[in-house]
Amino acid sequence: MGGIGIWQILIIVAILLLNVLPWILALTSKKVEGLEKMIWFLSAFFASWLGYLVFYFVVVRNKTSPSSFERKIYRDENGRVIR
Repeated sequence: MGGIGIWQILIIVAILLLNVLPWILALTSKKVEGLEKMIWFLSAFFASWLGYLVFYFVVVRNKTSPSSFERKIYRDENGRVIR
């Protein structure tokens, strides 16, 4: 009696995971590299989910990857592929 219960341990672990998850998501993301990844991590570290989401919607979501340009097919007014 009087010790820490299983539910208390589960709540502590859940709160810890919810606080650390934005850091992990920012560091393991393949959407940005280098300095942008470090800034994303630091914004998530200091502002948790708010920093993670703000950086995602302002920087990451607006970026277009080079592979998206490669897949885009341009066509002329007759529908023929432009090479």
